[in-house]
Amino acid sequence: MVVRIGVDLATDLADRKGWGALARSAIGSGVFSSTLRKQGNDLVRDFVCDIQADPTAVFDLREIVVRGVVDDPKVLVNLFERCGERDLKFVVDSGLWLGGALGALQMLLWMVWSPWWSLALTGAAVGMLTDQLALKLIFEPVEPRMIGRIKLQGLFLQRQAEVSTEFAQFMSTNVLSAPQLWRELLSGSRSSAFWRLMALRVDAALGVAGSAGLPNVLGSALYNLVGAEDLEWLRAEAIRRMRAELPSAVKEIYGLTEDSLRLESTMVEQMGRLTSAEFERVLHPVFEVRACPRTLLSPIRFVSLSPSPSECSVALRRRMNGP
Repeated sequence: MVVRIGVDLATDLADRKGWGALARSAIGSGVFSSTLRKQGNDLVRDFVCDIQADPTAVFDLREIVVRGVVDDPKVLVNLFERCGERDLKFVVDSGLWLGGALGALQMLLWMVWSPWWSLALTGAAVGMLTDQLALKLIFEPVEPRMIGRIKLQGLFLQRQAEVSTEFAQFMSTNVLSAPQLWRELLSGSRSSAFWRLMALRVDAALGVAGSAGLPNVLGSALYNLVGAEDLEWLRAEAIRRMRAELPSAVKEIYGLTEDSLRLESTMVEQMGRLTSAEFERVLHPVFEVRACPRTLLSPIRFVSLSPSPSECSVALRRRMNGP
């Protein structure tokens, strides 16, 4: 992509300046392409390092998680059905057996005490009691307790390893997938910082903004060759074309993005390290009236969006500097 944009820009510039066939021949040479490829390598490498230095400046993890759930409420429902299927089934089954037992007591009570409103009152009490008892068995005790050789702990908390794997698989596929990550980078709430970094690196590649904000040798040579007006056109057009083509180009590196970030394996590993009290907050909010998508941020707060420069920037350069 970078090489193609560079060749197109050079061709358009030659037409603007009226340099003719000789310039076009130079633009089509292998030396020119090699120079562009090297400049593109440096641009992508430095750009990736800029993002890695402070990923939160260009990427809002909270925003992408909340938006992913709010835009499609089924995501949250499917998540909790997958991670808490056995626990939700326990609530239903326990309601049947405990409700039946308490219903028998309610029938006996009706035989000796039967005002017209008693069925509604006792029915509500039975329903509340069975639900609360089931939830207590799922989530409490939070910390394991030993009574002799018997270990007592909430049923959900005993499945921490299993739930960690299911949660990570679901989140990395449905909420933190490569398309959603790139959409946040390119058009999210902090995308202006992303494009600002891109513009700075394009300026550096053209030599018009060195480390001190002054043109380097390349920038001075371009200034003398094409003049101030056409140099500014070249700079603005390079940034515009990069911005126009990058959203389509990144589709080719979705797999690379997921492989480099390793979100699923990272979440599995880190969720396994959560304390029982922290892990309990993964599913418990779905049973609470004030449950909110932001509760999903607790188990993924440790996700790193900074893969190592060697594996990410090299592969990214290879993909983006293709024809």
